[in-house]
Amino acid sequence: MKRNIKFISIFIVLGSLFAGNALSDNRYSPLIENKLESPNVSWIAAFPVANLKSPRSIAIDPFNRKMYWIDDDGKLVQRANLDGTGTETLVMSGLDNPMDIALDLRRGKIYWTDKGQNKIQRASLLDGSRLEIILSGDTEDFGNPEGITVDHVGGKLYWVNSGPPRILRAELDGTRVEFLTTTNVKKPRDVALDLRRGKMYWIDGDAKTIQRANLDGTDTEILLTGLKNPAELALDLTSNKIYWTDEDAGTIQRSSLNGTPVEILVSQGNGLRKPHGIALDIARGKMYWTDRDTRKIQSANLDGSNVRDLIIGVSD
Repeated sequence: MKRNIKFISIFIVLGSLFAGNALSDNRYSPLIENKLESPNVSWIAAFPVANLKSPRSIAIDPFNRKMYWIDDDGKLVQRANLDGTGTETLVMSGLDNPMDIALDLRRGKIYWTDKGQNKIQRASLLDGSRLEIILSGDTEDFGNPEGITVDHVGGKLYWVNSGPPRILRAELDGTRVEFLTTTNVKKPRDVALDLRRGKMYWIDGDAKTIQRANLDGTDTEILLTGLKNPAELALDLTSNKIYWTDEDAGTIQRSSLNGTPVEILVSQGNGLRKPHGIALDIARGKMYWTDRDTRKIQSANLDGSNVRDLIIGVSD
């Protein structure tokens, strides 16, 4: 069977070329752009991937300049270079309904949640080998795991269960599970950490809110209300901003850490349909996201300008 694959290429005008490799958390990384003969023009190609079906969550490895993502329809863990080249499938078996992904760059591990199997699993960041199930079961404290993140400093996992609604943490090997809070929690979807201020932020899908609390679950605050269908969030702790995707609104938005003012950065007018996962590169001034409807992985500047297609799913 012949495949009709079209490469989509975009000319982007660049003011200058930057480089950086500062790491703020597991969703931040540098994007290194390539100069051609002209100093003001860069040729950016959107690379087709046949098995990119429903890209969901995304995370970044800045040191090796890689992006990792979950495909919940294809039931895969995949990665590529930050320019969209070199797509690899790391984990292709043992997944049912993978939801979220997090990287432990210090220890070389990928973590992901699987809502279909009520599991949290991990594997080698290098090649997807050494697959381990670190938490599983269907109990009062563990069921329907969704968002997950890593506390690199404290050596902890934080995750949310959508039903029964829970925010929990444990050691990186899954031991010493702690129940944190259910205050104002209806259906949590994603979680992010501000370790410097000792805060965690999360999305509540049923309440249509973004909330925060101390890392131990105390002092819950509702920061944003009236959202349509918030999916995932990421923190810019340099500029003190929250970024989030909204699938029903078809937008990427941001606000201060206190929830005001709200800015719409990228919208359906920029070709968004159902943006889901989001990752920030603070050092390079970039954000990356997945779109489950258009089957794309895209990037833009942190202010929403310069939207680019990096990877596009194509039919087999």
